[in-house]
Amino acid sequence: MQLGRTNLKIYKLPSGGWIEDSIVLRQGDSQHITPGMAHRFIGYTDSEIIEFSTHHQDSDSFRDPNDLSGKAFIKEGYDWDGVADSGMALQEAAPIITGRSFEEAHKILIENHVIYYNPVTYFKKNDRNSAEWKAEMIKRLDIEIFYEDNCEQVKILEKLCPKCLIVKV
Repeated sequence: MQLGRTNLKIYKLPSGGWIEDSIVLRQGDSQHITPGMAHRFIGYTDSEIIEFSTHHQDSDSFRDPNDLSGKAFIKEGYDWDGVADSGMALQEAAPIITGRSFEEAHKILIENHVIYYNPVTYFKKNDRNSAEWKAEMIKRLDIEIFYEDNCEQVKILEKLCPKCLIVKV
């Protein structure tokens, strides 16, 4: 990866049907793709990728002529405090995944967004279990980009959610 951030999707076809694996690539990263594996790149930002192949024929490549821009829908999610409540523009119907306890549900009022609350009680919540809760929901909901303002939680989420781009707000 020469420049930018990209989601590399690798498609495998075991006996049960297509399985998609997803890897976030950042500047300086490299990734080996087994020959013959279907794959595609989706840029989170403008990106430069250097792709090497030991053997290449145009007949084994597919490029959708209706999708030459490389733009794709990327599913986003947001923390509440310091992110969604800050007035930033949110993706339509994107989920809010908050570290706040379910006991604090009356404190968050927003329309057209599902809110996922930390299932622990108010007095038991902390940065670690809040980040673990967010990571669980990011994976369940297949979130590809998650916006977070808490530095400690960003570090934890980056470790627990390697397939998701965690953006520090």
